[in-house]
Amino acid sequence: DAVLSAAFLNVTVGSELETELTEEYLLSRGYDPDRAEVLCYRDLYLSNNPSPENHEYAYASGLKLLATINAKDLDLVLMNRESYDLCSGSGYLMNLTEVISPEDPRFAPYVTENLVILEDNAIEVNLGSAEEYTAVTQTVANALDLSGHPLFTAAGFSGDVYLGIIANTTRPEECIQYLSY
Repeated sequence: DAVLSAAFLNVTVGSELETELTEEYLLSRGYDPDRAEVLCYRDLYLSNNPSPENHEYAYASGLKLLATINAKDLDLVLMNRESYDLCSGSGYLMNLTEVISPEDPRFAPYVTENLVILEDNAIEVNLGSAEEYTAVTQTVANALDLSGHPLFTAAGFSGDVYLGIIANTTRPEECIQYLSY
């Protein structure tokens, strides 16, 4: 049974780190790893401007991400800065202040904010019924910046790495436990 599901967006996780993020988490919560799992969607690539040779792959990854979110089959995302910006702007990520206290010492060093597009007229601009793009945005604390976390630095991550909860998760309590882990 899947206890949680996570997608790795624009990040590659080695087997040792994946074990730490999945099986070790399950053990820390008292689950039997033979009967429970953290389901992982690996090798997803999101980009605003993919190279021509990566365009189809980025398109397919975006569709898979959207399908898992719409089906409520995705709980968490581990991502780089580019995919964090895309997920945040699209409203895929939960406002963490709704489920945790940003002042909580377990989370305070890691809570980060990003823009969320509340409404825009991109479709109208693309269809030619509006000449100028306009958007209403808000800054929201919707991810943990784990770039400096010892688990990720020990695994050799040199770039940015963020962890966010998908806004429509059906397992928010388990997601909070995962953030605590």
